[in-house]
Amino acid sequence: MATNADPVRSLSRKIAGGTHVGFARPWRGEQYAEHKERFFRYVRQNRYEGKPTQIQEAVSAVYGGDYDTTQYNRLMRLAKRCDWFVVDSDAYPPQVEVTPDCFRVGGLESAVSVSAKDTPSCDSDLQSAEIEETGDESRQYPRDRIQSILGKRVRLDSGKYEDKHDYRQELLRELATYRSQIDGKYSYLKRKHAINGLPDYLALPYTTRFNDAEKAASIQRGFTGALETSARRFDVGAMVSLTVDGNRFETNADALEAATKAKSDWINREEHQLGGRPTYLCVVDFQENGLIHFHVCVFGVRVVDGETETGEPTLSEKHVRGYWDEKKGIGSQVAVQPIHEREGDWILHEDGGGRQTVRLYLGKRIRQLADLVEKSPEELKQMATDGNLTMWRQAMFFATGKQYYTASESLETDAEDDSSGSKYSWVYLGTCRFEQIPQYVLDDAIVCRKGRPPPSGTGATAEVGAPAD
Repeated sequence: MATNADPVRSLSRKIAGGTHVGFARPWRGEQYAEHKERFFRYVRQNRYEGKPTQIQEAVSAVYGGDYDTTQYNRLMRLAKRCDWFVVDSDAYPPQVEVTPDCFRVGGLESAVSVSAKDTPSCDSDLQSAEIEETGDESRQYPRDRIQSILGKRVRLDSGKYEDKHDYRQELLRELATYRSQIDGKYSYLKRKHAINGLPDYLALPYTTRFNDAEKAASIQRGFTGALETSARRFDVGAMVSLTVDGNRFETNADALEAATKAKSDWINREEHQLGGRPTYLCVVDFQENGLIHFHVCVFGVRVVDGETETGEPTLSEKHVRGYWDEKKGIGSQVAVQPIHEREGDWILHEDGGGRQTVRLYLGKRIRQLADLVEKSPEELKQMATDGNLTMWRQAMFFATGKQYYTASESLETDAEDDSSGSKYSWVYLGTCRFEQIPQYVLDDAIVCRKGRPPPSGTGATAEVGAPAD
């Protein structure tokens, strides 16, 4: 009764054997649970390969070509009654597809694949179930693997005497692996509330700041916009550089957490010292050794020697070091430099060597991000193989989720703002290759091929609802 016998036999072999029934399966613990599990995997595998499944084909894969009516009806009932399947009874023979409730693509950040092309495993549900049982997920994804390193080591380079393992190539390689996993993927979403006459679904390219030129450009615009806004309002300021002493921490992750909190606490503390909430721009970077580093530009304040004058808009190196070093215990290396506005730009210093602007000095990682998104995963992997560490710090932004900059609300622009309210109108369903999106979704979907907003009047916004990087 089966069709396309050879492909069916080939695929059925993939799902045969000791079938593990995941904890989240609706049929776990039921009679014939393993049969239902194999049916599910077969249907999911077909969708993973970009095609729907004839029900009789899936039944044949589970029971063999000589299945009986009872076996057919058992799996047909499962497909019709379980929310994990959609049955097209109008098709002949009847077809079945999986729904977003069960459709899983091997992780967007999956472990290095067994295939030469880093293709994610379609059986990631089984892997997830095994992880749930063993609790061993530390090496599942590129981000997890980097975080595992950060949780065990303080510095990531070879050290002052080059006697330690240098992890930076590995970090860049993990970022390249992540890029290879997400490139070419689509996210699909469903309207939170149906609108008569409009499609219920939205499909758009999966984009993050690490693979999309527009997102990278948006970060650049937000950064320069904050500096331009502050230059219109103030003519003096201070650039505070806060460095972490790795000898005070057991791991890089500990240092990152403590330093991030201490930086935020210091900004909040300055409200009392300055006589008002400081207007600031904070830029994150990472040292050669992998430890986090902050540059905080505080606008409208003067740099003074000795003690800061309480209630006056002044800052001193002694004052900041006392907090960063003695009170918080993060490190003793602190620098406070005056900056001044000239012709709409903030100047750090101007001497025989030329003019150094804050924008150029602090914007190097953001500019580098624009270069990163233009490189293919293969190019990034080759850089790691060749020992070219130009972009390894981008892997730290990826692994830690840190923003390249933050700023006072008064300096924020709409350059990175997508809070039009549209994002609350869509519910994220899944991410996969375009051909893996269930056909019933595409039949009722707005499809955005380049990640830009759909035409006006559709009620959709292409940049909303997809998961963050």
